[in-house]
Amino acid sequence: MFLKEILSIFGFSSIIFVSSGFAIKVKKFENNKLIVDPQDNKLKLYLTNNSYHKIEPKTHQQFTYLKIKGENEITKNISNIERKNNFYELTLTPSSEYQNFQEKIELIKYLVESKTFWSNLFT
Repeated sequence: MFLKEILSIFGFSSIIFVSSGFAIKVKKFENNKLIVDPQDNKLKLYLTNNSYHKIEPKTHQQFTYLKIKGENEITKNISNIERKNNFYELTLTPSSEYQNFQEKIELIKYLVESKTFWSNLFT
């Protein structure tokens, strides 16, 4: 009788533990540099092949990123995508906040993928 109660508690706990692993999302971010081009006041971001294929950006799509120093999300439109050697150059919409060019390079992070806890653990 005591063994049945222990097994049922263990089974119930195991089911809760396994199912909660599917509910927990793990977000993977990638750090990069956002470069301001002083000629045309456009923001440029260089992605590796691996990063490009993970986020699959398209022209006129919204690109959301976070500044490393702050946690506010910033959204820009992708105006152009060019392949240059081993990298993809994403040109984002012109930005009025970078008029003074004090910081020509800004550290950012952006969401690459979001997986469940279990798929992240076993891949």
